[in-house]
Amino acid sequence: MANGRAYLKFDDKDQEVKGKAFCNTVQADYHLMGDSQLTFETITSTKLYCDGIMNLENEMVNNMQK
Repeated sequence: MANGRAYLKFDDKDQEVKGKAFCNTVQADYHLMGDSQLTFETITSTKLYCDGIMNLENEMVNNMQK
C-alpha cells in the first residue's frame, strides 16, 4: 500500500483540482456554485492497482462524480 493519504489541491485561477486518491493521482476541472455546491468535471486518474486500498480509491472518485 502507498502512504495511505488522500488529498486534493485546488487551483482557483484555473478552476482545476489535482491530488492523490490514496495511491493514484486524480485531476479534474471544478466549479463552485454559490457557497455550498462544488461540482467536478472531466475527472481523470491513473489506474495503478494498490493492494488493500482500492475500495477507498474507488469511493473517493465515485463521490467526486456525484
